[in-house]
Amino acid sequence: MAEMIPKFPFKAHYVMDGNGVILELYRLLAIFHSSKELVSFKTSNHEEPIEYLLSFQESEVTRILIHSASIARIVDDQHGSVLKDYGGECGTWIKNIEMSENVEPLPLREACNKIIHAKKIHLDMDEIECGHYLKPFVHFYGDYKGKSWKVSLNINDYILNYVSSVGKFLVHN
Repeated sequence: MAEMIPKFPFKAHYVMDGNGVILELYRLLAIFHSSKELVSFKTSNHEEPIEYLLSFQESEVTRILIHSASIARIVDDQHGSVLKDYGGECGTWIKNIEMSENVEPLPLREACNKIIHAKKIHLDMDEIECGHYLKPFVHFYGDYKGKSWKVSLNINDYILNYVSSVGKFLVHN
């Protein structure tokens, strides 16, 4: 049996659809920025179909974040500290919830780690008279070495920092 050698120059044994990851991040941005419009689009004629469409938000947000964070960590491992050396911040991080006054900026690499290792994920919501819509923040909770942590991820910053740092290693023509 002959081995297939990947077309793209990744060092590891992963062949990734880099353009697909960037497309997913575009969709993630669109989900958050269209949520309020979709909620306000509900009328007596359209309430049921719009509610059905909105029911996919949570699972899609979670799926895209986990997928993009995993890909970013793979790229980081393959290309040597792409995320660690990148200075972009994309939210806040409380390393120990018992000391919640100690809020730190959230670097992109740590955001990816927390997305992957979170035990709870909460979307940030707001309300208008037609219903609840997403705001571009996601809150992750987990624990590390006996301490509970919380991360508040700014979706806009996450996507912009991701595309600026990881994106150049993913896009192939």
